[in-house]
Amino acid sequence: MAHLIEKMAYVGQTPWHELGNQLPSKQPLEVWARQAGMDWRICETPVRYITEQAGALGSIRTFEEQKVLYRSDTKAPLSVVGGRYQIVQPREVLEFYRDLTEVSGFELETAGVLKAGKKFWALARTGKETALKGNDTVKGYILLATSCDGTLATTATPTTVRVVCNNTLSIALNGASSAVRVPKSRGSAEHQAHTEHTSNFFDYEIHQTTIPRCARAPLRRTVGLHRLQHHGSQGSVVGSKRLHFR
Repeated sequence: MAHLIEKMAYVGQTPWHELGNQLPSKQPLEVWARQAGMDWRICETPVRYITEQAGALGSIRTFEEQKVLYRSDTKAPLSVVGGRYQIVQPREVLEFYRDLTEVSGFELETAGVLKAGKKFWALARTGKETALKGNDTVKGYILLATSCDGTLATTATPTTVRVVCNNTLSIALNGASSAVRVPKSRGSAEHQAHTEHTSNFFDYEIHQTTIPRCARAPLRRTVGLHRLQHHGSQGSVVGSKRLHFR
């Protein structure tokens, strides 16, 4: 399987594919957005088609039940989706981590864009780790990933996999058997109700599994997930899988 990297940024160890922009520690989200290639927006337009065509001329009609998603920077098409599809912007994936990085001591480790913009992710180090037999150490991360081509629901989950490409993203998500994923075609009212319920559950799970006790009190209630909800985008939350780090 190819790495499918378009652009990414990271701190620490260079990824196996030797691609991406290496950043110093504790960079602001604005720097991450630019260096990880996530400083553009997903735009939408109704599907249009031509009837009664005669040469280059014809009657342009609109199919309101579907829409085309495309990039704001290159205008390149991303996918065709249903009219009720809820978009998550690349920058919103990074904004998910604002409370965690500014209040609770988490640090972004990797972030990037795959498949020419059709899929993107961000990964933050929790600061928790555990030692295995020998000299190996397992680190704890919080992953948020999504797509705009129907291949991945917006998913947030704890993981021990350092995501640096499509291969490692697949490994991390395949191991997240208890993660909760919200379909992107829900109606707005149904989506909001579901997100409010699951964001509280996500808040509880992060508190119990990955945040040091001394850092829990200042953390805002929904740990950044409310940012996706506020923008009317599609969010998902982690399920009940627990990671125990010393």
